[in-house]
Amino acid sequence: MAGMPATADAIIAFLRAEGADERPHAGGRTLLDHLCGTAEILRRWDQAEWLVDAALIHSVYGTEAYDAQLIDPTRRDEVMAVAGEPAERLAYLFCITPRRPLFAGTHRWARDLPMLTLAGGTSGEVAPATRQELDAIVVLHMANLAEQAPPGTNGAPGPWLRGLRDLGELVIDSDHLDPPRWVAPLVPLSPLSRRLVWRRWATYLDHRTSSSTTT
Repeated sequence: MAGMPATADAIIAFLRAEGADERPHAGGRTLLDHLCGTAEILRRWDQAEWLVDAALIHSVYGTEAYDAQLIDPTRRDEVMAVAGEPAERLAYLFCITPRRPLFAGTHRWARDLPMLTLAGGTSGEVAPATRQELDAIVVLHMANLAEQAPPGTNGAPGPWLRGLRDLGELVIDSDHLDPPRWVAPLVPLSPLSRRLVWRRWATYLDHRTSSSTTT
């Protein structure tokens, strides 16, 4: 990844050594492709370096949706030595925090969220996630979702972008981080307004495509 700081380069080298560039992921890509792509999205969203670093390792321990572990949780100290404590802890929390209560916004009012138990590790090893960390996990999920947006849509917004909007609403008033700049204009839109925006955007893209093929 061009322009990435030394820590990110070290993380990527570590992931290659662990075989992330050979581990299949969705869309015919490798796990390393997905991890780097997610980190690049957060970088473009002007997120903190430790959050970008967390994106590079966000699913290495396995998740609810991706249960193939690249690295056993008993090796957390090794990952921490490369990525740093804040990034590694957030990546681990990303893996053990169940999505349903998180996506429902439970963390905005509940003291603690439940934790999953991963093969090779126990959730009891870590202190409960703070509100700041849970907000960061939501933003990490947003980037994870955006990176896996379905291909072949000609760039038009689809259900994945509506999902990003819903997650963005959970952190729009966060005291702990700055959500991506594009979140604010989307949050106030009603469902009907959002459908009109998507339709106009798709029409615009179709027009651009047809124009480019005739000139």
